[in-house]
Amino acid sequence: QIEVEWGMESSGEFYPAKLLVKSTDRIGLLADVAAHITRSGANILSAKTETKKNQSVDGYFIVLVRNTEQLSNTIEELRQVRQVLEVVRLS
Repeated sequence: QIEVEWGMESSGEFYPAKLLVKSTDRIGLLADVAAHITRSGANILSAKTETKKNQSVDGYFIVLVRNTEQLSNTIEELRQVRQVLEVVRLS
């Protein structure tokens, strides 16, 4: 029997994770989202935002994380951003 745990220790590798951040538009929203991602220790590989007529924003981010714990921390950081309504990991 071999026990395997992904991401429990840092091997220097990073893994991409796709996130959808749904929010209400406001000045400085993207800057705050980027700051919270950075605070979690993740790196932003790509970002795309779509603002709808009802002032809602869908932000699509690919972030590089070391492990599942860092991904969870990144998602929790994003949920703390003012006017963020939902954060979802996409497959």
